[in-house]
Amino acid sequence: MTFAAFKRQDLVSQVSETLTKAILEGDLEPGSRLNEVHLSQQFEISRAPLREALRRLESQGLIESHPRRGFFLRRISAPKIAELFQVRLALEHAAGQQVVQSITEAETGRLECQYEAIREAASNNDPLRQTEEDFRFHRLICEMSGNTRLLQFFDQIACEIRYSMVHLSGFHDDMEALAASHVPLLDALKSRDAVTYCNYLKRHLDEARDKLVAAVDS
Repeated sequence: MTFAAFKRQDLVSQVSETLTKAILEGDLEPGSRLNEVHLSQQFEISRAPLREALRRLESQGLIESHPRRGFFLRRISAPKIAELFQVRLALEHAAGQQVVQSITEAETGRLECQYEAIREAASNNDPLRQTEEDFRFHRLICEMSGNTRLLQFFDQIACEIRYSMVHLSGFHDDMEALAASHVPLLDALKSRDAVTYCNYLKRHLDEARDKLVAAVDS
């Protein structure tokens, strides 16, 4: 019985991860309906584990359910984006305050490599990859804080914000500038300057939020 339970959970995880990847890569449009019959046929699974996987996506904020209508990709709204960035700022502010006290040379090197990945994506004009590398940079800071709960909350809201970035045109108009905006954050962490880090972090996230809200309005 235990083995069967583990096997079922592994199946649910695989389905939810596959659907999440498709959504974050822009393969499905906001507001579109997820047809359970077609999906169960594609994955060759029954409706029960599929629905469990869809519930996971709902908890991540990627989809929403409507009684007697089914599951739909969440529509993007300006108020929702503002809420997400308010929480994100609080999380990354707390993470940065911790990291500046204990950052090592090895951790600095990891952040520098991650910044180079963001810049390389910009040079290659690859907005999808830049979005991924961007969030890896910020996630790395949260990871370095050592606070596992903080990292868990960051992962949840990052998934929703990435979803918005992928589907809103105009956000990646200046990819080089977006890459460069990470340099002050990196420098502040390297110099262990908590005040400067928090000031630049707010400016960095406010600019990202405003671009997304403007994209929604347009």
